[in-house]
Amino acid sequence: MTVHGIDGPVQVEVDGVVKGLFALDPRENKTYPRKRGNGWCLTHIPTGYAVRYMVCSLARAQKISDLIASGADWNFTDVAEAKLRSPVISAVMARFPKAFVSSFDLSLPTIVKPKQ
Repeated sequence: MTVHGIDGPVQVEVDGVVKGLFALDPRENKTYPRKRGNGWCLTHIPTGYAVRYMVCSLARAQKISDLIASGADWNFTDVAEAKLRSPVISAVMARFPKAFVSSFDLSLPTIVKPKQ
């Protein structure tokens, strides 16, 4: 998929879960050592915008993704439009404060390869 990096769109191949207009892919947690374990990056596929990075189980990340997806119309391809959905994202974040660790307008963490 294409993700929105600091210098613009970057094509990356990742293992993850796709549902509707969003994807969750596993990422290594190097940035937030107080949070134990690795996490998930929620990406809006049409724009490649990395919505949030979460340290939680896949089941919880999927629930959070579903809530964000159902909270607004996400059918667009402009990153600027994705950033306008911040109120929806913030409302969901408030429900799961322990899961969210990053707004992700920063460099993308290292991609974690699933265990074989």
